[in-house]
Amino acid sequence: MKFLLRSVRASFLLALLSFSATFAAEADADFAAWREVYSLTPRQAVPNGTKEQYDAFWKEKAAKLAHLAEQFTAAHPTDPRRWELILRAVQMNRWSEPADEAGRAADHRRKLAQLESLLASADAPPALHEQAHSTLAQLTLEDARRAELAGASVDVAATAKRIEDFLARYPESRSRSRIDHAYLAFLQTAEPAHARRHAQQLATHPSAAIAEVGADWLKKAGYHGQTLEMRFTAADGREVDLATLHGKVVLIDFWATWCGPCMAEMPNVKSVYAKYRDQGFEVIGISLDGGGITKGIQSGVKTKEHFLAFLEREQMPWPQHFTNLGWKNEYAVQLGVKSIPAVFLIGRDGRVISTDARGEALEPQVRDALATPVPKRGDDSGRE
Repeated sequence: MKFLLRSVRASFLLALLSFSATFAAEADADFAAWREVYSLTPRQAVPNGTKEQYDAFWKEKAAKLAHLAEQFTAAHPTDPRRWELILRAVQMNRWSEPADEAGRAADHRRKLAQLESLLASADAPPALHEQAHSTLAQLTLEDARRAELAGASVDVAATAKRIEDFLARYPESRSRSRIDHAYLAFLQTAEPAHARRHAQQLATHPSAAIAEVGADWLKKAGYHGQTLEMRFTAADGREVDLATLHGKVVLIDFWATWCGPCMAEMPNVKSVYAKYRDQGFEVIGISLDGGGITKGIQSGVKTKEHFLAFLEREQMPWPQHFTNLGWKNEYAVQLGVKSIPAVFLIGRDGRVISTDARGEALEPQVRDALATPVPKRGDDSGRE
């Protein structure tokens, strides 16, 4: 009898080990399948593709990653690797957000809950914590900014605490500059005095890169209420003189074809331009292409002819300043532009009214500026 019991126990243990090995092998295979999709790049999938093809690639990839993350979590609910899949799906989710506002709000709440679960979990790999905190900070700022623009109430103190907790916890984070930029844009509307204090603190930071964020913001903020002088012959031969646009609302857009965030913002600029041009809205582009920059989305833009062909292909009809000097562009140097995209929104009176008119903030700021009366020439006596 004892021998029989030992045999049964041994058989059971062997079966359990075999099952565990099979289960682990399945988890490895599922993770490898996810990794294969995650590693795929648009240059591999659509070499020399158009922006539309790249966008379609990212949307499809985001949907696949979300599906694989759900499958992996359901099949392997105790595997610590599930947290990486969940985090990457959250980070990619902007490509597959619901179209309606209610759907986006629910999706946003789900993403916040997933990130908070990751950070509270005992088995989440420590290497993911900084990225999760960073993503949580970015989503918090996006949520607060969206509420600001919709005229809804925002808990500024709670938002500031979450962001400053991240900055204190990860002072050397690779995403630090991006979050500081977004945080300053939020504070500029919510609490301008707090924004200035934060920028002043950044400007004295021992890290040159972080100090530059604060110094650049303070310099751009110093242009608020000021007038700018800008006169040049555009790449297509048009004559541009900012002084002749008095009474119009003008967006001065510093950008480059190699700049990913710039190109991601361009559909928004084109949409607002098309919608409000007949009401007095104009755009002036300042291209920072050239200057030896060879990497980026459109690194092939090396001559004015290439540049003009790009503008025609992308349907960007407004005038463009193009010197092929990259960061040495005269207006970038004059205005201290050291990161792009960078914008200056000029009101009907010719004065700078915003340096953060991007993304969801662009249309309401343009709309509000156009709603102001057109000043008479004698009403802007402070013009410089």
